[in-house]
Amino acid sequence: MPVTKEGRDSVQDQDGSGRQGFFRRRVHGLARAISRPIRGGPARTELRKSIRAGLTQVRDSLCPRRASLRELLDGYRGRHPDGGRARFDALVEEAGMDGPELDRVAEHHRRAALVFQAGAAMFVVLGIVVIIVADRPSGIAFGAGTGLVSLLFITMAVQAGYSRWAILNRRFGGLGEYLSGGDVSRKGQRSGGNR
Repeated sequence: MPVTKEGRDSVQDQDGSGRQGFFRRRVHGLARAISRPIRGGPARTELRKSIRAGLTQVRDSLCPRRASLRELLDGYRGRHPDGGRARFDALVEEAGMDGPELDRVAEHHRRAALVFQAGAAMFVVLGIVVIIVADRPSGIAFGAGTGLVSLLFITMAVQAGYSRWAILNRRFGGLGEYLSGGDVSRKGQRSGGNR
């Protein structure tokens, strides 16, 4: 069923700008088709509610809210006045984890970071090789794109490394503190902070 002009006009962004993207129009059309009356019992009603909730989640993830510069700087500097110790303790208590289990999770994150770093290095080398042996501009573009995939792996390596750092420090600090090599209070590693 094609979306009419009236249907398009009724779909507006949260800010009322009237702009809409391809995915938003598709999700709205699917949600409208699902919301039509369905004959049947409560099982179909629950199914319809579940599908509608899933579509709402998809729409929200495809149309994320804008981040402010203040939020970005807070994430870099650290959001918590106590360095994130209380939040870390609350999450550990909620998960029911103890010291040895946290150490296993930290080791898992260390291994994941190493795998992602190796993947990033592999894609950089592959991109360089493809660029060197390329005989057309499209080959050079493919090699550059292959090399840029390494950025994805670098991002995942930083995320895994930050998770390990947070577990070893038993707190959630800012990204800037992690990147500057903040305190890791474990034997055989840098020390300088409380545990």
